[in-house]
Parts: sequence; structure tokens; C-alpha cells
Amino acid sequence: DMGDSAGLTEIAEPASLVADGIIAALRDGDFHVFPDSMAKQLGSAYAGFAQNVVEANAQEG
Repeated sequence: DMGDSAGLTEIAEPASLVADGIIAALRDGDFHVFPDSMAKQLGSAYAGFAQNVVEANAQEG
């Protein structure tokens, strides 16, 4: 398994977080989903760009 090879098995969170996050985002109208701890760290760094550029462009088009 690639996760084992990369040493991520110990910190892995359930894959169901992704599916649950996608369903919640669709329900709530959220454009981005950052479901697990590692993704949330990335999401917090990306949030300003996402809101000001990516989501703004999506609303215009």
C-alpha cells in the first residue's frame, strides 16, 4: 500500500471523512472540502486565495 510506503499509516484518518465531507459540502453549497486534519491545515493556508480568487471567479462565471 502506498500509504504504508510513505509512512502515513499511523496518522491516517478514515476514508469515510472524504465522502462525508463531500456530501456535507454539496448540501451546504460549499465550493471546497478539507475533510481530514492534514487537509484542514492546507485549507487554512489556502482559504484567503480560495475566497478571493477561485470562489470569486466561480461566482462571476
